[in-house]
Amino acid sequence: MLLISLVLSGGLLLGILILGWWFRRGLMSLLGWSGVASCGLVSVGILAPPFIWCLALLPSFSHLEAPDLDGIGGQAYGLYYDLYPTVILYYAAHWLVFVLMLLILSYTFPSSTAMNVSDFLIWIRRKISGIENIELIFLAVATALCVVYFTAIGWDRLIYSPMARFERSIGVDVLLDGLSRIIIFFALALGVCSSILILISSKPLTAALSVIICSLPFIPLASRGFSVLICSAYLAYAFRFRGLGRMAALVIFPVFASVLLLLPLIMRGLEYTGFVAMKDAGLSMIGDLKGNFTLSRLLSPVLANMSQGFPVLVDVFVQSENGPVLADVPFGYIWRSFSPTLSFIDGFSTTWVEFNPRVNAFTPFNTVAELYGLNPVFSISFIATVYTVVTLMIRRLTGRGIKGALVALVLLALMAVSLFQLQQYQTRTFMRVIYLILLVGGSGLFLFPRQIQGRLNNRDAKK
Repeated sequence: MLLISLVLSGGLLLGILILGWWFRRGLMSLLGWSGVASCGLVSVGILAPPFIWCLALLPSFSHLEAPDLDGIGGQAYGLYYDLYPTVILYYAAHWLVFVLMLLILSYTFPSSTAMNVSDFLIWIRRKISGIENIELIFLAVATALCVVYFTAIGWDRLIYSPMARFERSIGVDVLLDGLSRIIIFFALALGVCSSILILISSKPLTAALSVIICSLPFIPLASRGFSVLICSAYLAYAFRFRGLGRMAALVIFPVFASVLLLLPLIMRGLEYTGFVAMKDAGLSMIGDLKGNFTLSRLLSPVLANMSQGFPVLVDVFVQSENGPVLADVPFGYIWRSFSPTLSFIDGFSTTWVEFNPRVNAFTPFNTVAELYGLNPVFSISFIATVYTVVTLMIRRLTGRGIKGALVALVLLALMAVSLFQLQQYQTRTFMRVIYLILLVGGSGLFLFPRQIQGRLNNRDAKK
């Protein structure tokens, strides 16, 4: 059944890729480059997790009754392999409704002519090269964020601390703790921008230093944000090379990325955090792989962790056979999951988070599972509607000149974050990013007027 699920999920992805390539001209004409990029992100974000999970399980195919891959805390889940095809088709239903809604609305309400992507990239390169010492500016901002963050949570958390990942340090009040959580978001955004700067800057080492500094706040959290930033910097440097150098760097990248993505997962199993935990996790990983190294032993845990939303939903399907899975969840938890208010207003993090439904003691429901627990049809309709609205917003922004295109680029990045959270986190966390997307996108549509002629966009690009 695992092989059937692997072929089914892989066939869906491959089929969509072929269809997208076959109708690429029509899609570009209807959706523009930003709409196509958004549609591609949603397609991968919804349909890739089942394929990745089945791929991760493949090395343990010979003993599926006791797979090597366990859930958070060591409790296995997703063992009902006969349900895999059903859940894969359920994922596909979300994608199909999204695509149909998007195509119908895009055809019925066409947007103004969008800026050509090549003109947009040329404009960005010119603007960045025109700012003196932009690398030093990024470095200064990254340093300031890092200093404020560790001043808020305590500098000991960077080196060694016996505290848990999300435990608040003694003496740190609620406001400082809230500030540190906001800084994390800006550090990630600045780190990604610094990685892009590595690719086009004349001072790539300074930009790389900014990435490293932006990654430091993620170390006490044992977060994959550290891994993502370092990997993005690696890729940016790889594309600065040409020929064999670039090819060699790209060949090494999967192993490099797997090691970095696995490191935070091992750190989470330790009872302390900081650089000391990172060092010990690295030594532990080397010890486990030494003398018995296989690529699957390195890749499988990483792939499984990236796609664990799929087996969670499989277990929720099983639970639903015994009745509504959210029957014991109070309505207060449900409506607060969709509420845009902060926790200190609605009390979610102090009172209601304990009602988060789980498939086992260590593994909570993700967004797709919670929405399925409410109603399967509602889940499909809600997710398809959310991403259709966001994609149409991104498409319209690219018809609002250079500034609109920049906002669209920000929304594409936020959309990628939301798709990850759709599979990994609860509805409340997912909705936070969606509200941010709607706020930023709505502000862009309000502030930047519609272009009268499409060629005005190209004129903006030449300024």
